[in-house]
Amino acid sequence: MKRIFTLLIIVLAAQQLLAQNFTKGNIVVSRLGNGVNSLASGALPVSIVEINPVTKAVTKTVDIPSTTTGQRLLINGNPAAGSNEGGISLSSDGRYIVIGGADVALFDNDTGPDNKSFARVNVLGNVDLFTINGNFFSGFIRATTSANGSALWFTTNQGTAYVAWGATGTSRFTTTGSRYISVIGNQLYTLSGTNPATILSFGTPQTDATTNNGTALAGTSNSTVQSGYGFAMLDMDNAISNAIDGNDVLYIVDQTVASPGIVKMAYNTATSTWEYIGKLTSTVPFYGLTARKNSQGYVELFTVSNAGANNDIVSILDENTRTTFNTALTTKTTLASAGANYVFRSVAFSPYDSALPLNLISFAGKSSFNAAKFNWQTSNEVNVNSFVLERSVDGKNFSPIKTIQPKNTGGVHNYQSEDLALLPATYYYRLKIIDNDGTIALSDVVTIKASAIVNLYPNPAQDHISINLATSEKKRAFIVYTLDGKPVKTGTIAPYATYVNIDLAPLKSGTYILNIDSSNQTFIKK
Repeated sequence: MKRIFTLLIIVLAAQQLLAQNFTKGNIVVSRLGNGVNSLASGALPVSIVEINPVTKAVTKTVDIPSTTTGQRLLINGNPAAGSNEGGISLSSDGRYIVIGGADVALFDNDTGPDNKSFARVNVLGNVDLFTINGNFFSGFIRATTSANGSALWFTTNQGTAYVAWGATGTSRFTTTGSRYISVIGNQLYTLSGTNPATILSFGTPQTDATTNNGTALAGTSNSTVQSGYGFAMLDMDNAISNAIDGNDVLYIVDQTVASPGIVKMAYNTATSTWEYIGKLTSTVPFYGLTARKNSQGYVELFTVSNAGANNDIVSILDENTRTTFNTALTTKTTLASAGANYVFRSVAFSPYDSALPLNLISFAGKSSFNAAKFNWQTSNEVNVNSFVLERSVDGKNFSPIKTIQPKNTGGVHNYQSEDLALLPATYYYRLKIIDNDGTIALSDVVTIKASAIVNLYPNPAQDHISINLATSEKKRAFIVYTLDGKPVKTGTIAPYATYVNIDLAPLKSGTYILNIDSSNQTFIKK
């Protein structure tokens, strides 16, 4: 009995870990592997792991889909060959973690020429994913960034490119590879793969294929970084800032085996250049980098330490002034290890949604023949004005269809709504949450496929079935299948017909499937 209770506690703890939201201020890291197979050359599953940098506890783990063709993302797990893949970042609006990989089978030996996949993970831990139907010039995706989750920029060994969320192709605007990429202050930056590495500026992020190989930030060619994979910029001294994005301190990861570490540079307003300050050396290389200024005015750096299995994520506290980098004033702390048959790759801050006037626990929808039904759950409702259910036919342009009033009281609340009498098609829905002060927040998008079959009766049937249909201006076909997929009856439905009667007398007793407009309905013939 004690063992049963122990197992129950473990299961409940695991469910709680998966269910809770990401926490603003925590760290997330991309982790490759399944915990069973070794990190040999080949594609491995990816998960996003959240860690509390104070308690060092793992607070949430989200697995990226890895099994279904066209809806999967895997990354090369070989520590030697693939250490420059798996770069993640937090979108500049704070809402999403974004990552790029490949649409390949588990342990595929070559992820280069295959279709490319991109995923975004929101504060709830929900994962959206899409695949480009074609490879990106046979390149490996090294790192991905975004401003708001709907537009992505990424780097490969073949160049830097833009892709709109859900698109089927990319716009490449450089022909040379870069290591890392980030949107900072509405400016796009990459870390070149040259020796020494250089920070390249592309200005306002571009969305077309116009050639733009970037402009090197003055002085960053003096970084001494031989093999860069990660950088971070921030404003350490509000009195000294560059005119482009306001940042005045730059950190660059140097993963070269000969002399790994982190280089620090500071902006000189008198010369309008970045100046080399110093290097924090390490015995093992670092991968990926994010940084913030703490309440004491010091810089906290977070990075992945080492490239091999069971490597670590570490924090580094820089208590130096803006223009010094004395090792004695830096403190490195190990926060977590990847675990056996896992490897960490890159790091970012956890996603959040500060605009949300409540805690949206979930928003889900399902199809019911020619209708869509929705339910959502909230907590901590304070000063919420309304919920607006919005619909789109292209996933981009949304229109309101219903307004639901909030309860605006403590505790957990459940809501329901529906959209009736839909024509057969694919629809996209989202929930707009409006605060009393006009603040607007949006849920993730839910996809619903409305069925042509509105009603089928009687079921079970004897000699016939009758069907009510959603209207269509085109002639349609119907097919009756056995459960093993054998067609046993076919026919056509006239344009604009909303009622069909199908004779079942020739069929044997059993269970069948009726197919109309890719909609299936199971029925029983007595």
